[in-house]
Amino acid sequence: MIPAALKGSASPVTPEKLSDLPSRILGKTGIKTPLISFGTSGSLDTGLVRSAYDAGIKMFFTATYYGEGNNEKMLGESLKGLPRDSFVVGTAVPSDAPDNRTGTFQRSFDVKAYIEKAEGSLARFGLDYVDFFLFPFAGKRETVMNEGVLKALEQLKQQGKTRFVGIAE
Repeated sequence: MIPAALKGSASPVTPEKLSDLPSRILGKTGIKTPLISFGTSGSLDTGLVRSAYDAGIKMFFTATYYGEGNNEKMLGESLKGLPRDSFVVGTAVPSDAPDNRTGTFQRSFDVKAYIEKAEGSLARFGLDYVDFFLFPFAGKRETVMNEGVLKALEQLKQQGKTRFVGIAE
């Protein structure tokens, strides 16, 4: 059951009514998505994800570090066989050497290794591309503006492996 506040009524919204959820364009992407998305951390149930999709939730987010990549596999399996343009998928792919305490790197950023790590995500999903690759744990300006990080994200877009990229703390 979804809280009635989403619909402005006193009665709960049932899954059958979720497809009536208000939608918005996501930033400047042009992607229209319901206001409710599904962050899959901790979820191992393909049925839950598929039920959410069937009820109108079309945007899903995970990360390589959720279940050591198993969450990406679960999400890919959940969406298997659906038209690729009927859902939006994002994942967070950190560097191999983040220093989560300082928001910088423990060693220099390796563009090739990062691209390979992102390609590993695609393989686990069973997809040719994701809609969003997010570079997480960038807690300092020097990390956000790191030439290697920016180059890797640009290459992922140019290679058609993602539609959009983002950087987050």
